[in-house]
Amino acid sequence: MKNRIRVIPNPSDIGILTFVHLSWDDYWMPDQHIMSRLAPHYKILWVTPPLHWRSAIHLGGSGASSRGVRKLSPSFWTYAPERYLPTVYRSKGVEGLFDKIRVKRIKSLLSSMGIKQLVLYIFNPMFASQVGRFNEQLVCYHAYDEYTFSEIDLPISTAESELIKKSDVVLMHSKTLCEKKGKLNPETYYIPNGVDFDHYRRISEESNIILKEFDSIPRPRIGYVGYIKSQLDLALLLGIARKRKDWSIVLVGPVNTNHLEIQETVQLLRQENNVHFLGGKRPEDLPKYINKLDVCLMCYRKTAYTKYIYPLKLHEYLACGKPIVATCLDNLREFEEVLYFADGLEDWIEKIEKAYTDSTTELEVRRIGVAKENSWEARIEAIRSILESKLAGRI
Repeated sequence: MKNRIRVIPNPSDIGILTFVHLSWDDYWMPDQHIMSRLAPHYKILWVTPPLHWRSAIHLGGSGASSRGVRKLSPSFWTYAPERYLPTVYRSKGVEGLFDKIRVKRIKSLLSSMGIKQLVLYIFNPMFASQVGRFNEQLVCYHAYDEYTFSEIDLPISTAESELIKKSDVVLMHSKTLCEKKGKLNPETYYIPNGVDFDHYRRISEESNIILKEFDSIPRPRIGYVGYIKSQLDLALLLGIARKRKDWSIVLVGPVNTNHLEIQETVQLLRQENNVHFLGGKRPEDLPKYINKLDVCLMCYRKTAYTKYIYPLKLHEYLACGKPIVATCLDNLREFEEVLYFADGLEDWIEKIEKAYTDSTTELEVRRIGVAKENSWEARIEAIRSILESKLAGRI
């Protein structure tokens, strides 16, 4: 993934220490999109959690070698605490010792990177305990999800509430999250997800891309690109596949095997001849797959969880100019001019048919225009402006 980090000769002495539950090489989420684009401007240290002691014991040789420090560029380093520094929750004494060693190791890395002003950038309240441990000048909490993952609306947890209140800057990716939690801190800003617009448009305009996986998939291709998870209405997809045997249902992305409740429906989908699971793909290749689809789907179940989401794939689909049929979620309503909203099996089939047959050049241009206004570059400029104005006030 080194090609995802732009190298600059004289990076700022501002550094960002970010604790992330994802490995850098995992399926890309907002964490990677944001930090990869902040990297040309700041020095970044990306820290993932230590192994659980049981995992550390059973980790093979190649897995063990992937722990420690990786230098993706002179200004972007990742650190996964070594196998010999696991979490040992059953022994407070041992865990306390290992924790001190891990903190000391991180401080040493920050020093080696030559960071003069430090921003602690937290994406998840599970890392709230890290605040105040690294002499940071600024604490930024960036919430791009409702981290309870509950399908019923729950109160804000004590941990998240305290993190929001003690953060210098709070960024939230949806208006509904801002409505629920924004009042806890006056320095709360709305920063929704974006898209690598230039990359998606460049790929979209290439007419000679060949993906052999699609050779045996007839049109029309109705598809979803992203994690296959419990938040999706997979029963709806199964109903569509069975009712419209003349459509190819294409699913591009890894199946979340931790979501046990979807496994039976996934197996039923796999048994349908017109359903095609293509698996996870490299983030830079996703526009190639989107461009092979005729209609793109955002088929979420309506729950208290999905009430707060702002789908990453929204602007990725739009940047490719594709017609989109979606569940009418609160945070999608502002895009109703470029989306087809559906509710119920028959309505979904009707709207997919309409999206497929009614698509025009004018509509495609309109969709692309919306995506252009929502590029990651625009998001990063907003984030930089907020962070640097707050840092300037502390000098």
